[in-house]
Amino acid sequence: PPSNKTQIINRKKPKKTDKTFFNTEEIPPMPSVGDGFNVPVTGSTHNKHGHRYTADPIVHRQLVERLVNKINKNASQIVNHEDHNIENCEIIIISYGCTSRAVHETIELAEKRGINAGSIRLKTL
Repeated sequence: PPSNKTQIINRKKPKKTDKTFFNTEEIPPMPSVGDGFNVPVTGSTHNKHGHRYTADPIVHRQLVERLVNKINKNASQIVNHEDHNIENCEIIIISYGCTSRAVHETIELAEKRGINAGSIRLKTL
């Protein structure tokens, strides 16, 4: 979106006395580097204290469920796609990533041959 339509929401920050960061909140507080907390950055499963913890399937399930719920709750704000000529078309090609340019050219070739074709380019998966 244009910069004048973009809303900046500052992240929640933990209190200095907080010992756990992941509870029932959808978006847990997260300190910035230099705020006095150890801030590990990893894609690995982490426990409610924010420590990397990959051995416990319950901890992993809790993290994944929280992330899935967060995405599902906000899907309407996340989903983004681009349509081209999809009304009353005979063929729709769905693409994402680097294949999208080839699909655009394919649609143009189809139209030149009298085939009513359209496309949907997925920008988020």
